[in-house]
Amino acid sequence: MRAIVIGAGASGMTAALTAARLGHSVTLIERQARVGRKLMATGNGRCNLTNTGASPEHYHGADVCFMRTAMEKLPPEEALEFFRRIGLLTVTESGGRVYPLSNSANSVVDVLRYALEAAGVDLFVVETMVTLAEARAAVLAGRSVSPKPVFVSFS
Repeated sequence: MRAIVIGAGASGMTAALTAARLGHSVTLIERQARVGRKLMATGNGRCNLTNTGASPEHYHGADVCFMRTAMEKLPPEEALEFFRRIGLLTVTESGGRVYPLSNSANSVVDVLRYALEAAGVDLFVVETMVTLAEARAAVLAGRSVSPKPVFVSFS
């Protein structure tokens, strides 16, 4: 099966990698010049990966049911195992906060990027995304959709 993942942030890279590891042919599409750009700002540039003490009992938000389901699907131990399998060394600090051993979010982006490459994920960086209707209207009007690479979505 062919899979297309739009957005190469943390979730998009993880989804693309998971799909590729399940044997799918994956294309990952990103509009930023660099994948995982927002990850660089997390944890003051250190990228707090998880918290070993995270549990629904410690969650005080409005939707505890969502949090419980999410944490049952991916508990902190499994998140850490995912990162360990792709080569990221981590350190657990006081309060259970887990960071890359390098103390740099760059390390997280780099191991994800290398894992995507190793899994054969095709990465495309496009600056403009338009709907199929917008592309069709431009073509019918005899004008270019964009002077830069364009990805046409079907929504």
